[in-house]
Parts: sequence; C-alpha cells; structure tokens
Amino acid sequence: MHISATLCLAGALLLDAAAAHPMSVRMIENLPAVSVSDVIADSATEPSVEEAAVKARRLVRDQSIGNLNTIYQHGDLKGSPIGLPEYYADCDKNGSLTLLLLGVGVNYDNWQGGSPVSFSIKYTRRFIPPISPASQPRLSLQGSITYIPKDDDAAINKAKLCFLRRHPDAKFWLPGNGFHNSSFAKFDVESVYWIGGLGHKAYIGDIPVELYRNVT
Repeated sequence: MHISATLCLAGALLLDAAAAHPMSVRMIENLPAVSVSDVIADSATEPSVEEAAVKARRLVRDQSIGNLNTIYQHGDLKGSPIGLPEYYADCDKNGSLTLLLLGVGVNYDNWQGGSPVSFSIKYTRRFIPPISPASQPRLSLQGSITYIPKDDDAAINKAKLCFLRRHPDAKFWLPGNGFHNSSFAKFDVESVYWIGGLGHKAYIGDIPVELYRNVT
C-alpha cells in the first residue's frame, strides 16, 4: 500500500503542531496503551450504565463549554426552544455545573420567566478531529439553576477561582464588573441522558442521577 507524499506531509504537520502545544507531552504520556486484544474485548463487551456514568462525569470534567437550553416564555416565539453556548466549570464533587449568568442573555430571561432548563455537552478533541463526530460521546443534563448567595463569601470565592481557572477571559464580566449584571449560579443535575457514541458498542440511554452524582 502506497501513501502519497502529500498525506505524509499533512500527518507530519499535525504531529508537529501537537508536539508544539505545551500540554501535548503530558497528554501523550498519559494516553493508555491499547492492544488489538483490548479493541476486540471492548467490542465484544456489552456497554454498562456504570461505565457510562464514569464517562459522563469525565466528559463534564474535561470540557468547559456546552449549550444551555431553555424555552421562550413570552412573545411570538413563546413555547419554542432555544439553545446557546455557555461557559461552565466542573467545581463540585457531585457533577453540578458552576455558571456565570449574565442578565443580558435570552436564556437568562427565559429561566427567570419559569422555563425548564437543560445543558448539553459534547466531546471536543483538542488536536485532531475524530473520523466520525457521531462516534464521539455527548450528554444532556436536565436540572435546575440556583444562585450562589452573594453573602456566602467562601462559596463565591471558590466559584470564582474554579471558573477563572477554566475561563480566564471571564474576569471581565465577574459580578461587580460595572458593565453587566452577572451572578454565579449552580446547575444542579436532576437527570442524565447519555450517548456514548455508536450504538453497537456504546451505552445510549438514561443514567440514574444518583449513579452520576456518586462517581468519584
């Protein structure tokens, strides 16, 4: 089998770009070794909900942007759903999400008007895109949003440090910034729907919320 010079060059450039990234060495060193027998065993094993719960929490931990989904409560679009990208941070041991809510957002208005909320997250590869996006894991979290009390200094400081660690640019719209009405809040997960990838080898379906919350 012959590989074209163009393909070889493209592969070399991708590897070189990845190697230049400051996190690439650590990431490559941490990749587990995979053998042919591992692949065969994985394909032959029935996907379990317990394994899916672990992967769901890992996905929430490793990503930091998802879609916050609400339903219009007023106007011509009343009753229609809308989903928009939103920063989040995984700061708690139970899988809740920490949000920085801005009062200018349509999702904020919908939530304030009584809309149910959900949060969807998909896996995003850092360097090389997957062969098939359909093979990558994603989930939908249904839950409720509550403010972190502004007089709870310990909780606010914890949220601030954790959130800025994942989103340094968010320092410009922290509470008290003078431009936007913003507040830290928690998205508490009440149900989980998981798509692990392709259905013949990945778990697809509901994950019991207590199983999700208790992953360590």
